[in-house]
Amino acid sequence: MTVEVAVIHVFVGPTLARSEPGLAAPGVRVRPPVGHGDLFDDAIREGDTVVIIDGVYHQAPALRHKEILAAMGRGSG
Repeated sequence: MTVEVAVIHVFVGPTLARSEPGLAAPGVRVRPPVGHGDLFDDAIREGDTVVIIDGVYHQAPALRHKEILAAMGRGSG
């Protein structure tokens, strides 16, 4: 029997260093600042937690509020 372990996906960039001790905790996956479409990544599964600290705005298409609502509707929040 395979047990699925929930992952915490932390989208972080300039606000918090990737070397921050809390980001090294088991089950935490550090990702670059969130952009358009990133919340539809297959790596984010139902039951996972998504933490958005930083995002892209001027250099690439930004995350839209509907993407956050869709992720919450899939059970990722």
